[in-house]
Amino acid sequence: MTPLYSLTSARSRPPVADRRANVAGCEPMLHRQFVIATATVDGEPVRLRHGSLVVAARAEAQQIDWEVVLHAADGTLIFEGRYLVELDCITGIELDGRLITTRFDGHMFYVRQVDDAIVLRGDGVLGGFDIAMLAG
Repeated sequence: MTPLYSLTSARSRPPVADRRANVAGCEPMLHRQFVIATATVDGEPVRLRHGSLVVAARAEAQQIDWEVVLHAADGTLIFEGRYLVELDCITGIELDGRLITTRFDGHMFYVRQVDDAIVLRGDGVLGGFDIAMLAG
């Protein structure tokens, strides 16, 4: 089987018009990624090396989609199930350099864990989130 294009050769990539046609039928989507400063899962703190929250809103959907990736510093394991997750995310910076954080919370389902990366998918409302946050 021949790949559509190679990452190493621009000549083998389909023309730009063909690549745009692949996304032409997609609905508009707004999204934003937040850096997670602290996280708790069912009330238990997770020591983080890094964490991110991605929120997306599609024009045709009534609810936002949201996903969390936690890179645990201490080998934390999470198993299949539904969890209450609380996140303090960096949402801005004060003029004096202090970070502004916002508390988000909601129920999430376990998706997968690979090494220290734990992936959770939002299940319903993301408390503390305002759709205006997707504007910038």
